[in-house]
Amino acid sequence: MRGNVALGGAMSAITAAVVGVIPNLAVWFGTNVPFAKVKSVALGPLTFDAPVPGSLLLPSLVLTVLAALAIFRLCVSVIAVLAMSAAVGSGWQLVMRG
Repeated sequence: MRGNVALGGAMSAITAAVVGVIPNLAVWFGTNVPFAKVKSVALGPLTFDAPVPGSLLLPSLVLTVLAALAIFRLCVSVIAVLAMSAAVGSGWQLVMRG
């Protein structure tokens, strides 16, 4: 692969796209999961979604903080944290909806 210029260029383009998508998803999930409502805000030619502070979903925020602690402080695998978060979130929804 090192000797193939075309393949190296294609891999660089794919890497750049992935590196651009990951922060975008992090920001989207960071604003849309813990908050029930977001509003579009225009700042000159740029627009972005800003969370509405009154729409904070406390269970989502708590689960997010616990998941971050599990990954970064306790070194639990991402797959395990994802599975536990899905189970806890699903259980919470089942309990709340009756």
